[in-house]
Amino acid sequence: MKKRPLANVDWRKYISLNNTTLNEYLYDYGDDFLYQTLTLLIDAHKNSLPSIVLIEFTIHDIVAVVEKKDYMLALHRLLHLCERMEKYEICAEIGGKNPRATKRYKEWKESQMGNKEMITAVEHNVAKVMVNRLKSSEVVDYETGEVTNLSDVFKGQAQQEFNTWIGDVPVRGFLDVLGDGFITDVKTSSRSLSQFKWDVRDYNYDLQAWIYCEVYGIQDFYWLVQTKDKPYTCGLFKASAETLESGRNKFYDAVGNISEWLIESPKDTNTFAVQGTI
Repeated sequence: MKKRPLANVDWRKYISLNNTTLNEYLYDYGDDFLYQTLTLLIDAHKNSLPSIVLIEFTIHDIVAVVEKKDYMLALHRLLHLCERMEKYEICAEIGGKNPRATKRYKEWKESQMGNKEMITAVEHNVAKVMVNRLKSSEVVDYETGEVTNLSDVFKGQAQQEFNTWIGDVPVRGFLDVLGDGFITDVKTSSRSLSQFKWDVRDYNYDLQAWIYCEVYGIQDFYWLVQTKDKPYTCGLFKASAETLESGRNKFYDAVGNISEWLIESPKDTNTFAVQGTI
């Protein structure tokens, strides 16, 4: 299938996402609207130098859905294509091995998308399936037989940020759900749920749990974990007293190391070593 190269084009010149009549207009004039937009993109390429040709795409992919009168899907593909071209151009201008990690790229992205992220239709569908699986999942208390829907651990104040102190140590965090006497932290995992207990240790989730519980004076902390692959299985894990104690020990070990090496008698951190009992 023949591919036609296009230069980077700012789709905001042709399409306004703030246009409240956009959907109605597409349904009434979808063919002309999309074909004209594609023509503008192609003309922009013809009037550009080869050195700024940044990406190729199969024009047939968009035209095919237009012919099926699926105008919204065609628009989605067009917008996604233009977004990719804009990202490609700004990365090419910045240069370097990892342009997306630079301050300039992040500022550009913020100016273009705000706090929104453009995703593909496939990613959107996967997200919906995962949410539905999460809402329908249940756990059983084997002693009492009580069945609890996982949505119950979402009940509370969502997206709570704190910036406070534990003793004379400043701490800052952002928890997912602050419930009535409990805290819930949501995780996704590419590994089996049976491996999550090792993730708690390796990624210092126990330290995170202890800090959250200490700040809010709560002892019941839950991790709500969902796998990233089908069938998107969910798991609910409560932090044990031993796990919270492990987090506490990590916290004060870190505070002690900082005090010893950087405050009381500053030393070259290149000579620092770790010790402990296993």
